[in-house]
Amino acid sequence: MNREQNTSYIKFILSELKPKGKILTPFNVIAGMTIIAAAVILVIRFANGLGSVVHADQDRPWGLWINFNVITGVAFAGGAYVVTFMVYILGLEKYRPLVKATVLYALLAYIFYAGALLLDLGRPWKVINPIIGNSFGISSVLFLVAWHFILYMGSLFIEFFPTVT
Repeated sequence: MNREQNTSYIKFILSELKPKGKILTPFNVIAGMTIIAAAVILVIRFANGLGSVVHADQDRPWGLWINFNVITGVAFAGGAYVVTFMVYILGLEKYRPLVKATVLYALLAYIFYAGALLLDLGRPWKVINPIIGNSFGISSVLFLVAWHFILYMGSLFIEFFPTVT
Protein backbone atom coordinates (compact mmCIF):
# COMPACT_ATOMS: atom_id res chain seq x y z
CA MET A 1 0.00 0.00 0.00
CA ASN A 2 1.41 3.38 -0.92
CA ARG A 3 1.15 6.53 1.16
CA GLU A 4 -1.86 7.98 -0.73
CA GLN A 5 -3.91 4.80 -0.31
CA ASN A 6 -2.97 4.69 3.35
CA THR A 7 -4.14 8.26 4.02
CA SER A 8 -7.40 7.72 2.11
CA TYR A 9 -8.00 4.58 4.16
CA ILE A 10 -7.42 6.48 7.41
CA LYS A 11 -9.75 9.30 6.26
CA PHE A 12 -12.44 6.75 5.43
CA ILE A 13 -12.13 5.06 8.84
CA LEU A 14 -12.25 8.39 10.68
CA SER A 15 -15.31 9.52 8.72
CA GLU A 16 -17.11 6.27 9.55
CA LEU A 17 -16.27 6.53 13.26
CA LYS A 18 -18.05 9.86 13.66
CA PRO A 19 -21.28 9.59 15.64
CA LYS A 20 -24.32 9.53 13.39
CA GLY A 21 -26.78 10.75 16.02
CA LYS A 22 -26.91 12.19 19.50
CA ILE A 23 -24.04 11.31 21.80
CA LEU A 24 -25.86 11.71 25.11
CA THR A 25 -28.53 9.06 24.75
CA PRO A 26 -29.80 7.24 27.85
CA PHE A 27 -27.93 4.10 26.81
CA ASN A 28 -24.63 5.96 26.36
CA VAL A 29 -25.02 7.72 29.72
CA ILE A 30 -25.71 4.44 31.54
CA ALA A 31 -22.91 2.67 29.67
CA GLY A 32 -20.49 5.50 30.48
CA MET A 33 -21.38 5.40 34.17
CA THR A 34 -20.96 1.61 34.17
CA ILE A 35 -17.53 1.87 32.55
CA ILE A 36 -16.42 4.53 35.04
CA ALA A 37 -17.68 2.43 37.97
CA ALA A 38 -15.88 -0.64 36.59
CA ALA A 39 -12.64 1.33 36.23
CA VAL A 40 -12.89 2.56 39.83
CA ILE A 41 -13.58 -0.97 41.08
CA LEU A 42 -10.62 -2.27 39.06
CA VAL A 43 -8.31 0.30 40.63
CA ILE A 44 -9.61 -0.59 44.11
CA ARG A 45 -9.15 -4.30 43.34
CA PHE A 46 -5.49 -3.91 42.42
CA ALA A 47 -4.82 -1.40 45.21
CA ASN A 48 -6.52 -3.19 48.13
CA GLY A 49 -6.71 -6.79 46.96
CA LEU A 50 -9.38 -9.03 45.57
CA GLY A 51 -11.35 -9.41 48.80
CA SER A 52 -12.20 -5.72 48.91
CA VAL A 53 -14.40 -5.88 45.82
CA VAL A 54 -15.71 -9.44 45.46
CA HIS A 55 -17.28 -10.12 48.85
CA ALA A 56 -14.78 -12.90 49.53
CA ASP A 57 -13.77 -14.07 52.97
CA GLN A 58 -12.68 -17.31 54.64
CA ASP A 59 -16.22 -18.71 54.49
CA ARG A 60 -16.76 -17.83 50.81
CA PRO A 61 -13.31 -17.83 49.18
CA TRP A 62 -14.71 -17.56 45.65
CA GLY A 63 -16.97 -14.65 46.52
CA LEU A 64 -19.95 -13.58 44.47
CA TRP A 65 -18.01 -12.54 41.38
CA ILE A 66 -16.99 -16.03 40.29
CA ASN A 67 -20.63 -17.12 40.42
CA PHE A 68 -21.56 -14.33 38.01
CA ASN A 69 -18.70 -15.30 35.69
CA VAL A 70 -19.68 -18.95 35.61
CA ILE A 71 -23.38 -18.29 35.17
CA THR A 72 -22.95 -15.84 32.29
CA GLY A 73 -19.71 -16.73 30.53
CA VAL A 74 -19.88 -20.49 30.51
CA ALA A 75 -23.61 -20.59 29.76
CA PHE A 76 -23.16 -18.74 26.45
CA ALA A 77 -20.23 -20.90 25.44
CA GLY A 78 -22.03 -24.10 26.43
CA GLY A 79 -25.04 -23.21 24.32
CA ALA A 80 -22.82 -22.63 21.31
CA TYR A 81 -21.06 -25.93 21.93
CA VAL A 82 -24.41 -27.75 21.91
CA VAL A 83 -25.54 -26.07 18.67
CA THR A 84 -22.29 -26.89 16.85
CA PHE A 85 -22.45 -30.47 18.17
CA MET A 86 -25.99 -30.83 16.85
CA VAL A 87 -25.02 -29.56 13.39
CA TYR A 88 -21.61 -31.18 12.85
CA ILE A 89 -21.91 -34.43 14.80
CA LEU A 90 -25.62 -35.23 14.83
CA GLY A 91 -26.23 -33.81 11.34
CA LEU A 92 -29.22 -31.62 12.21
CA GLU A 93 -28.90 -29.29 9.23
CA LYS A 94 -31.88 -27.11 10.10
CA TYR A 95 -29.69 -25.46 12.77
CA ARG A 96 -26.78 -24.71 10.39
CA PRO A 97 -27.74 -21.00 9.96
CA LEU A 98 -27.24 -20.55 13.71
CA VAL A 99 -23.71 -21.97 13.83
CA LYS A 100 -21.74 -18.84 12.85
CA ALA A 101 -23.61 -16.62 15.28
CA THR A 102 -23.34 -19.08 18.15
CA VAL A 103 -19.63 -19.61 17.54
CA LEU A 104 -19.15 -15.84 17.62
CA TYR A 105 -21.13 -15.60 20.87
CA ALA A 106 -19.09 -18.42 22.40
CA LEU A 107 -15.81 -16.86 21.30
CA LEU A 108 -16.77 -13.48 22.76
CA ALA A 109 -18.06 -15.12 25.94
CA TYR A 110 -14.82 -17.01 26.43
CA ILE A 111 -12.70 -13.93 25.68
CA PHE A 112 -14.62 -11.93 28.29
CA TYR A 113 -14.52 -14.89 30.66
CA ALA A 114 -10.73 -15.10 30.23
CA GLY A 115 -10.47 -11.41 31.12
CA ALA A 116 -12.65 -11.95 34.18
CA LEU A 117 -10.52 -14.90 35.24
CA LEU A 118 -7.41 -12.76 35.00
CA LEU A 119 -9.05 -10.30 37.37
CA ASP A 120 -10.23 -13.11 39.67
CA LEU A 121 -6.78 -14.55 40.09
CA GLY A 122 -4.96 -13.32 43.13
CA ARG A 123 -1.86 -12.67 41.03
CA PRO A 124 -2.82 -12.45 37.35
CA TRP A 125 0.80 -12.41 36.19
CA LYS A 126 1.01 -16.06 37.29
CA VAL A 127 -1.69 -17.16 34.84
CA ILE A 128 0.83 -19.39 33.05
CA ASN A 129 1.21 -21.70 36.07
CA PRO A 130 -1.99 -23.73 35.58
CA ILE A 131 -1.19 -24.12 31.89
CA ILE A 132 2.24 -25.64 32.45
CA GLY A 133 1.33 -27.46 35.67
CA ASN A 134 3.86 -25.52 37.73
CA SER A 135 3.91 -25.74 41.54
CA PHE A 136 0.95 -28.13 41.90
CA GLY A 137 1.48 -30.72 39.18
CA ILE A 138 -0.42 -32.05 36.26
CA SER A 139 -2.84 -34.03 38.44
CA SER A 140 -4.54 -30.83 39.60
CA VAL A 141 -8.09 -30.10 38.48
CA LEU A 142 -7.03 -26.53 37.69
CA PHE A 143 -4.49 -27.91 35.20
CA LEU A 144 -7.27 -29.80 33.40
CA VAL A 145 -9.62 -26.81 33.46
CA ALA A 146 -6.90 -24.52 32.09
CA TRP A 147 -6.19 -26.89 29.21
CA HIS A 148 -9.90 -27.33 28.51
CA PHE A 149 -10.25 -23.56 28.39
CA ILE A 150 -7.28 -23.13 26.03
CA LEU A 151 -8.30 -25.95 23.69
CA TYR A 152 -11.92 -24.81 23.49
CA MET A 153 -10.82 -21.22 22.79
CA GLY A 154 -8.53 -22.58 20.07
CA SER A 155 -11.31 -24.62 18.50
CA LEU A 156 -13.65 -21.62 18.61
CA PHE A 157 -11.03 -19.45 16.93
CA ILE A 158 -10.42 -22.07 14.24
CA GLU A 159 -14.16 -22.44 13.68
CA PHE A 160 -14.72 -18.68 13.47
CA PHE A 161 -11.56 -17.82 11.49
CA PRO A 162 -13.04 -18.51 8.00
CA THR A 163 -15.77 -15.98 8.76
CA VAL A 164 -13.14 -13.32 9.48
CA THR A 165 -11.17 -14.01 6.31
